[in-house]
Amino acid sequence: MNPALPTVDNLNRLAKAVMQRHRVGYAEALAVLERFRLHLVCPAAAADRPQYQAALVTAVNVGKRAFLGGITVQLPLNSICVLPGWRGCPLAEVVRGLGGQVVAERSHADRTIWFGGAPEASDGDLVLIADGWRGGFVPAGHVTLLPEANDFVLGGIFAAGLVVARAFADVAGLAVGCCDEPFGLSLWRPDLSWTDEAAQGPAITRLPEKLWLLGLGHLGQAYLWVLGLLPYAPESGAKLFLHDYDEITLGNWSAGMLCEPELKGTLKTRVCAAWAERRGFKTRLIERPFDADTHVGEDEPRIALCGFDSAIGRRALEAAGFDLVIECGLGSSLDLFDRLVLHTFPDATRRPQEIWPEVAEGECGVLVDNLARKPISASFVGVAAGALVVAELLRGLHGGQRFELLLLHLRSNRSLRAVLKPEHYQRRHAANGNLRPAA
Repeated sequence: MNPALPTVDNLNRLAKAVMQRHRVGYAEALAVLERFRLHLVCPAAAADRPQYQAALVTAVNVGKRAFLGGITVQLPLNSICVLPGWRGCPLAEVVRGLGGQVVAERSHADRTIWFGGAPEASDGDLVLIADGWRGGFVPAGHVTLLPEANDFVLGGIFAAGLVVARAFADVAGLAVGCCDEPFGLSLWRPDLSWTDEAAQGPAITRLPEKLWLLGLGHLGQAYLWVLGLLPYAPESGAKLFLHDYDEITLGNWSAGMLCEPELKGTLKTRVCAAWAERRGFKTRLIERPFDADTHVGEDEPRIALCGFDSAIGRRALEAAGFDLVIECGLGSSLDLFDRLVLHTFPDATRRPQEIWPEVAEGECGVLVDNLARKPISASFVGVAAGALVVAELLRGLHGGQRFELLLLHLRSNRSLRAVLKPEHYQRRHAANGNLRPAA
């Protein structure tokens, strides 16, 4: 396909951001992206820890879709992956399979990200730090503020989305200087400083037995990526209902974490089911629209994770009879495509019909049918949102607080808004069942 002639089905969504920021044509915007390079360094002290392995594979997967000049990775060649789907494989092999180039020495790059620590960092490098519920970054030379605690993947996944988002925003000129100050988030207590002792959160002792994923586009695939890295036992029997009816297009590659060019024309449900089943999940495929006639049946998941890009489906969320719906929407414009807005239903202060009334739709989710209105989107935004959504799910299972609204702008240190919903949150999980994680 001639890059000078983008179509609705092949448009690179981040190229549109470069076009608008620098006032260039599509071919030139792609050329700019193809000059961007990212280098990742995972020292031996981090390479065997689950949160840093999850951060590394996530950074490779989202980085390759934004830094089109390539992702180079330094890591110990004897490190073995402990993550579901790749357990027992050399970590270097996993990195190569995801599109990273394993190298022995530091290579030229627009940004370098270290994992867990940076014994040989240079000015301008970033250091990703994470534990179970917390993730963020510090610029090289800053003191690492986070006393690491629980070793599970959630904080690392969020940190990878955040730091790649910041690196891209800085390199692309979207938010110059956004990497100059440390920033992180506690997914257990997003209303607190991530370094606060109360923000550490508990060890993971329960995982959801079944879930209904509504929409398998940009966000739905990110949710599934996060779920697939959680420590489920290989034969857990966990069930996922995968609800979508669209096929993959070439344009989905820049934002969809499970999309690859060779999958063009394949139903998203089939691609997502294959990813999930390789990690031990059982899947049920629903390949029709979600609407007001959709209702939860007996023995079906009582909790849904919603990744719709349209207000039409969101308006019907409470009618289906779920005990809990966790929904996230993203911005679509140059200034807001990296803004995340999470809602939980039912019994929130505002119902879905009030948040998304039947009027002309704008920011945060549009059914677009022409090139001019295709939203700017990025996989690093989706995976950060995925970590927030899955954290909301796990927080309820572990006796934490419900947030009915979370708003975060990834490029900003001062954008977080968190609204608590006082209730006995664990009760919403009672009918859905839970499983013990793998030892």
